[in-house]
Amino acid sequence: MLNIKWKQIKGYEGLYEVSNDGRVRRLRFINGSHNFEKIKECKQTLNTWGYMTVNLSKNGLKYVLLL
Repeated sequence: MLNIKWKQIKGYEGLYEVSNDGRVRRLRFINGSHNFEKIKECKQTLNTWGYMTVNLSKNGLKYVLLL
């Protein structure tokens, strides 16, 4: 069994974490009109150069994280 460890992403502490197997999760997620928080895994996409990417956001600004 794999022992998964999560670490905070620098600059996005308290918002996002990355695991030792390459997954990224969002720690604060507000679902529509409901005001609750839960952990949600982020969708990874393959860019045109063959790199896996994840979209992050903070204070209304978006950033693409290359994995």
